[in-house]
Order: sequence, then structure tokens, then C-alpha cells
Amino acid sequence: WTRLTRQGAVATRAIWQVPQDFDFSAYGKPNPRTSAPTEAELSCMVWQCIAEGSNGLLWYSYKSYHRFCQTQAEKEKWWLDVSTVASEVRRFADMMLSAEPAPAARSDNPKVLTRVWRHAGAVWLLACNAERTEQRAKVSFRGATFAKGVPALGTSPVAVRGSDVALDLGPIAVSIVRLSEP
Repeated sequence: WTRLTRQGAVATRAIWQVPQDFDFSAYGKPNPRTSAPTEAELSCMVWQCIAEGSNGLLWYSYKSYHRFCQTQAEKEKWWLDVSTVASEVRRFADMMLSAEPAPAARSDNPKVLTRVWRHAGAVWLLACNAERTEQRAKVSFRGATFAKGVPALGTSPVAVRGSDVALDLGPIAVSIVRLSEP
């Protein structure tokens, strides 16, 4: 949805997405899992929205938690998951809203979504594995070379070689890498 929204937005940066943070059974919809998304699933959904161009998020739906959280412990766990992911995103807000021109990059793996920013003297690479299996990706940059890459979010191994950055991402894993130019 984010990609389609971005394509229809005609070069505007005002793209908002509404990630799901509820259990569909709260609305009488069939759901084989009968649970809200886990923290890892929430994180992956949110960062996929951002990787595809979203610059704003509106969680849906805070009001429904009382329908699918049966105990106080479930409510507290759900809120902790949502607030943890929201804090994770907030930590990178300045980077994500940077208007500095960033180099073009492309992942060789369509299951690994990417987005690049330039902020605070560095290039930042977001990589999201949208699959429930491990994925490897090589992200190639045009017109930029790097000396090293340091993970700022996630624990995925990173290998930098000139204009190429190789990542090994676990299932539904997210990585943000700070890339230093020589």
C-alpha cells in the first residue's frame, strides 16, 4: 500500500500509513492466529511502511485493545510492544525527515525493502526483511562509496565493499546501518 500511495503522491513527502496493531478477531474477522501482532511483526510492518516511502504513521487501533486483551497482563504486554516500536521509530525521526539528498541505492533481493537517507554527516541504510525466512541482500549504491557500516538498529551482520553493502537478515528482521564515506 505504501508503494502505491507514494506513486500516487506526485513527489510529495506527505505520505502517511496506518499499520495494524490489533487482533482481527476483535472485529469479528476470521483470524487463524487469534492474537495481535508481536513486537517483531509490528516493527517489521512499520519499517516496511517507512522503507516504501511513508513519513508519518497512525497506529490502528488503540481503542480496540480492550476487545482482544482479556487480562491486564495482556493489555500491558500489548502496550509495551506498541510503545517499544514507536520509540524505536522516534529514535530515528530526525534521520527520516532529513531533506539532504541521499545517494540512490538498489537491493538485489526484492524481499528486502530498503530506503536511504543522508543525515548528520552520514548515509543511513534501512533494510527490512519482509519474509519469515532468512534473507541475504546486496544493496548497491550509485555514486557513493563507503569505508564502513555500523548497525544503528538490529543485529544483522553488515559487510561494506566500496559501493556495495551486504546484509544477512533474519526472519522479519529490520536493520538500520550508518555508512561512513571515505
